[in-house]
Amino acid sequence: MARSAKPRKRKPASQRSKLPRYVVKLHEDDFFDEEDAEVLRFDSFDDAVE
Repeated sequence: MARSAKPRKRKPASQRSKLPRYVVKLHEDDFFDEEDAEVLRFDSFDDAVE
């Protein structure tokens, strides 16, 4: 049973290594700027309060 457990762990490991790569690319993109995010947040809070 120990032998069959090793190859099973390798498959999910390869998928997990690909997920963080996509996350890093999203953070590196300038599409989401901190300045724009702050402005949108303040506008959303003002609209929500009123």
